[in-house]
Amino acid sequence: MGLGTTHRGRIVIARVADGGGFWSIASGALLVEDLCGSVMEVAVYNYPQGSFARDFPPGREICIIEPYYKIQSDGSVGIRVDNPDEICDYPLPKTQEGWKDLGNFSIKHCSYTALACYEYGLHTPNKEILEHLSNSKTSHKSQKAQDLDQEGKDLMLQASKLLTNLSICEFNLSNFDTSLLYALLAWGLGLDRYKSAWWIAKSLHSSNPEAAYHFAAWYCRSYHDVDSSSLRAEFNLSDSDINSLEAGSSFIHSNTPSELAKASQSINLSKYHSDDWLSAKHRGNDYFKESKTLEARDCYVAALATCPFLDSMFQGASFLISNKGAAWLNIENSPIDSIDGAISMLCAALLHSYGNGRAWLRAARFLELQGRNDDATLLLRDCIIVIEEHKAKLPFLNEQTSPKNTLMMLKSELSKRERNALSKSKVKSINPESTEKQLKERGVKYSKSGRSLEALEEEIMTCEKIYDMNKMMVMFGQGDLIRRMAGPTMDNQLHDYYRDFMQTVGVPDGLDKSYVGKILYWSYVKYRSDPWVRAMGWRMAWSKEGSNSELGKLLTDGDDIFKRWHGSYPIKVIQDNPAIIDLRSMKPATSYESRIRSNFVNCPHQNEFFFEGTSHLAIGFNDLNSLVNCKWTKAIEYEYKDKPSHFIGLEMNPFNVAKTLVLAEMLSRSEIPLDEALQVWYSTAWSQKTLASFRICIKSVLEKGEQGLAPHRENFNHGEFSALNVSDVKVASYLHHWLSVAPINYKEARRRWLDNTMRQNCKMFQQISSCKRRQDMLSMIQYCLTGEVFGVNPFKPHGLNCVGSLTFWSCPEGSPPIGEESMFNAFAVEDLMETFQEDKSKNIVQVFEAKANHALANLRSKLLNGSLTIELYVGVMKPLTEPDGHDLVNFISNTIKPYSVGWSNVIDYMELGNLHDLCRAISSHGNVAHYGYSMNWPTETFGANIIDYEMCHQYDAAHFTVAIRKKCIFTKHS
Repeated sequence: MGLGTTHRGRIVIARVADGGGFWSIASGALLVEDLCGSVMEVAVYNYPQGSFARDFPPGREICIIEPYYKIQSDGSVGIRVDNPDEICDYPLPKTQEGWKDLGNFSIKHCSYTALACYEYGLHTPNKEILEHLSNSKTSHKSQKAQDLDQEGKDLMLQASKLLTNLSICEFNLSNFDTSLLYALLAWGLGLDRYKSAWWIAKSLHSSNPEAAYHFAAWYCRSYHDVDSSSLRAEFNLSDSDINSLEAGSSFIHSNTPSELAKASQSINLSKYHSDDWLSAKHRGNDYFKESKTLEARDCYVAALATCPFLDSMFQGASFLISNKGAAWLNIENSPIDSIDGAISMLCAALLHSYGNGRAWLRAARFLELQGRNDDATLLLRDCIIVIEEHKAKLPFLNEQTSPKNTLMMLKSELSKRERNALSKSKVKSINPESTEKQLKERGVKYSKSGRSLEALEEEIMTCEKIYDMNKMMVMFGQGDLIRRMAGPTMDNQLHDYYRDFMQTVGVPDGLDKSYVGKILYWSYVKYRSDPWVRAMGWRMAWSKEGSNSELGKLLTDGDDIFKRWHGSYPIKVIQDNPAIIDLRSMKPATSYESRIRSNFVNCPHQNEFFFEGTSHLAIGFNDLNSLVNCKWTKAIEYEYKDKPSHFIGLEMNPFNVAKTLVLAEMLSRSEIPLDEALQVWYSTAWSQKTLASFRICIKSVLEKGEQGLAPHRENFNHGEFSALNVSDVKVASYLHHWLSVAPINYKEARRRWLDNTMRQNCKMFQQISSCKRRQDMLSMIQYCLTGEVFGVNPFKPHGLNCVGSLTFWSCPEGSPPIGEESMFNAFAVEDLMETFQEDKSKNIVQVFEAKANHALANLRSKLLNGSLTIELYVGVMKPLTEPDGHDLVNFISNTIKPYSVGWSNVIDYMELGNLHDLCRAISSHGNVAHYGYSMNWPTETFGANIIDYEMCHQYDAAHFTVAIRKKCIFTKHS
């Protein structure tokens, strides 16, 4: 749990520890032990003192609703409860089925609690065992429930020991494969791990000494029980052997199902019979003591064949273990966990091979985690053969389940793996330099390094010092000087969103709670005085009154000045040339930063006008943002009446082309919810349904090919021009990679997002302080921490329904790293305001979701009714003076014949004369409307930034510029 956090929507399930409740100075206090075995103190306020100890006796099973976890007055940590109604009785399950249900509920919220529940279930009798006991002649009807429970546990242990004894007998008879089978079944039941581990290792040693050696070392490393020393001595294991990470599950290979099935079929039950399974087991024990191994084995097999609850016990254990595997896979696994997972999933599959196909699938998944992809695929293939030939059934089980569903599941998974392998073979490296190297190179040049806890603490101290100093200056300042320097927003008081979020919302799952708390507090103390502290710094640094002020120098942020001019060169030019100059002609040419990958625009497109029935060519960054923000109008020419409109995007980055092709396909399918398209476009995490829809659309895009993606083209022949989409090697690499790669966990996606934000875009946290309403602050914090947006329909992510975005986090080797991402760059504030006015109860993230959903709905309607087509190509517009400068020009003028062309901000990267030549060349077929915009113009124009007015001492203009901030969506409405 996170310190200082109220865990909304969560509960703590626990037992009151020994000693029970007692009254402290001002509150009741008790120690509780949760399902994972952790002990914590609970302070209960507003409870009647006289009855507290009586109401909380040792062993009482309770749950605490939405616990507030905090540092207490004595420095210890614990839960504080102010409302006694938040503590309720919560009887824990009494059957195996009950623990399984509780585990299935818990896995959505806490995988560790789910693991604990499944482990409890393995040691708890199921309903059939308890019913058998209650109906048996040796059991009294009045017997207490706890006595029945203990007797049921004893019977389960007897069954587990029966399997271990059979393993010993088969080993002594040199039937090593059968001995291994029984030992694995005993391991699966989980009641006598050490003995089953011993005989797994001993059975393996006869056929595969190396695998036995590694298994024994793994067990000693993972299970630190007293008995592991015997296994260590048996295999002469040193400390270095035990600490080695060699795979302990190396005995699981492609033929394992066949080998174990062959061993199981060698068991002949025809001559074994017993009226009572326990009597048969005891007779076997007697024979074993007399060294009559064969007779003992026969008695043990007879006991298995007649045990009345063996089937239900095996099936229950199988599903519990398989569910443990699901919980394991939901946690970031260490190499040790993946070994345990592979062995346990194999055992679960053996216990119920016809009915638990997921156990086989998860066994393969755990092998993948060990880097054994080929073994995983071959294991599934061999398993299918064994089940189809009806050799997987254990002869002593009365298996009634049809293998049909299991076979269907396994074949589907195998087919998917084979397709993924084919897709992987088509993935090529995007760049020779790795993504990490590109990030490092770009980071050295453009961004600060990520902030550590120590760096944040230093910055917090500095911010607090500046804030306190400035408050003192305001408090004791004379006249209007300080207020004039501070600016018109000096009296703004920022809501303490740091404590509010930690106490009422809580740190998102997967993120380090201490680090998040430090980030939010840093954000709060840094921006609570903005903009007036920074404005004061500008004034004091450049005004006559503050020209000699050290505080002014301290408050002036050099990053602001550097960013304002895109470097230091223009500052020197301005200092050396007081007259009017053409800065663009003097500074070095601006080049496009190719070491960057953006999932959406970094500034909203203006509301461009698109003409119905015409072809519009969009050059530059293309994520369809210009389409969702455009205004449609009718063309004046009659020839375009009632014709479909064609949007053609020309983009140099193959990532954008690949992603947007799939997004356009998702929008053209009415059966795919718009929320899923929104997630693919903007979110760092997706629902599992979104992932499935995304991959379906990738397949459709690849199947359509070049010609299918531009159906209105006549005489289509991509060899005639240089603009390609799915035929482009890099575009195809992205698509095939997304088809074949496994997505990362959504918690890992959150960590990567926060790391990237703090590395490159930490100023995004300033958006929190720009919000006036509390609900906007809290929702903005959630977005800043996670980058998640799921759409207008409620969705709560957890390990089973959510994964990391493929387009954000899973790209081919050599892909450019992501840059400064924020979805609020996709729409203008004025457009968000219109949506906000429709429903002011929405927070700022919900406003964005509503706006995006509405825009996507409009775009989908045009695609579905055929009034709009979308094409995207990879290509770079080059000056005609370059050798290949005419290739795309010919394609555009002869094939596209645009009615209008949007050049985006290409004007920033090309000399104007060359740009005009290109405009004329692609307009050779007729009149064409050309337009674009410049993002660098403010960096080349003195007077376009408030800093310029400060330098000229024009205070009134500066105050007006600062005051504009009050009119934005975040501050206009309370």
